[in-house]
Amino acid sequence: MIWRRVLVPASTTLRDLERFISHYAETLHYCSPLFLERIPGSDGVTRDRATLSPYVQIGLSKNPALQFAFREVLLGAHGVALY
Repeated sequence: MIWRRVLVPASTTLRDLERFISHYAETLHYCSPLFLERIPGSDGVTRDRATLSPYVQIGLSKNPALQFAFREVLLGAHGVALY
């Protein structure tokens, strides 16, 4: 079950970048205005996990006390968001 894999303790995944990134598919579509800021020359979209990794690393280093608390799954037209 995929949700069991995602819902591991946040403290575990946030300290292990590779484990955190492993929750994303190899091919993806991730769009964020922060991506433009953190990855110079990008168009604000990443389409693979390898490109997402430096973006996440920068975010985690800027927010060392960051924690996640699962609330619900939000369904979108082309994917899901964990809130």
